[in-house]
Amino acid sequence: MASILMAFMVDQGRLKYSEKVCTYWPEFAKNGKENITVADVLRHECGMHKLDQLVKVSDAYTENILNNSIGKIIEDDQAAYVNGVEGGRMYHAISRDWITNEIFRRVEPQGRTFDQFMRQEVNPKLESTGISIASTEGELQKFVKMDQFYAHDFSQANIDNHGTDFCMPNITKAN
Repeated sequence: MASILMAFMVDQGRLKYSEKVCTYWPEFAKNGKENITVADVLRHECGMHKLDQLVKVSDAYTENILNNSIGKIIEDDQAAYVNGVEGGRMYHAISRDWITNEIFRRVEPQGRTFDQFMRQEVNPKLESTGISIASTEGELQKFVKMDQFYAHDFSQANIDNHGTDFCMPNITKAN
């Protein structure tokens, strides 16, 4: 979904894959991330496969995303490596979509999130409830069973202790 929406912004001339993320999101350049490109993020090569700061489930509510809750966490974090150096490509299971959502809302003319764009632009054309990204408190409460999580602790022990029966697979509470 994220790749399609990002491609849509590229097609509209609002975004370039080869451009640095900080061109669209200046605050992203903190902590050595100034040379990361949109392509690096989309290819899982930006070195942000884990976030060191705690992310609360409430940070993922649309109203909090619009108030930069997740954006601030990403801005303050540093990349473990840049451009595939020191570890190559690491799967950014969760962080990639958070980062691309932040880029998207900065280039989308109305400043909408992925979820808002899908609900307002795509779903009406599908003539159904269509696709949504659970991002309201009521929707998330149906799936997420935890108050907070780290986006980097994928150990088997954590999966065993916390399970994976919620909407975002492999999100587990850190020890």
